[in-house]
Amino acid sequence: MNKPRFEFTPDRINRSVLFENQEILVFPSNTEGKHGMGLARLAYNHFGAIYGVPMGLQGRSYGIITKDLKQSDLYDSDYQTRMLYLIKKQAATLWCFAEFCPQFHFYIPLIGTGLAGLRPSAVRESIKVFRERPLPNIILPKEFA
Repeated sequence: MNKPRFEFTPDRINRSVLFENQEILVFPSNTEGKHGMGLARLAYNHFGAIYGVPMGLQGRSYGIITKDLKQSDLYDSDYQTRMLYLIKKQAATLWCFAEFCPQFHFYIPLIGTGLAGLRPSAVRESIKVFRERPLPNIILPKEFA
């Protein structure tokens, strides 16, 4: 396996930053796979994300659901707890997938902290599998490392 080009996920991601075939953009998605804004839109326009598919590998992108479009009261603690639990489960799935696909480099940005409205510290805790069992092909932003 070749070494990733970046130690941390770059703060600004676009198609001129992640341009190699093995570089996968992990993007925040919603329950309906409507990739209309932010990194989801970038993934749809330039990294092969499929409209209507909310999670998993899609082209050179990998969706992680961070927002429920049917119930998205960002100030409801039950909603936030459910979304963080879902992120935790998807992080474990991505970890397993990355372990069996060492040829891909998965760049994880600050998922869930923008439009989904989750606290960075809470998301960081939900994806702790990446710190507890690090893989060389999963690259985190400095804030989650």
